[in-house]
Amino acid sequence: MKQNTADVNQFGNAFIKLRNDLRYCEKCHNVSDKPLCDVCSNPHRDQSTVCIVEDIRDGDSY
Repeated sequence: MKQNTADVNQFGNAFIKLRNDLRYCEKCHNVSDKPLCDVCSNPHRDQSTVCIVEDIRDGDSY
């Protein structure tokens, strides 16, 4: 209640945009905001290698 109204509205709108724009990657079914996630759309990715991670955040460095 003590937050600036404009800041609260901006946060709310960002959350709504996130919810509306969130989708699954068409190739790997990972969460993405585009049809292909950053991993699958990376032209330098080695397509012959599969990386298995326990948690989605573990794959950020690949």
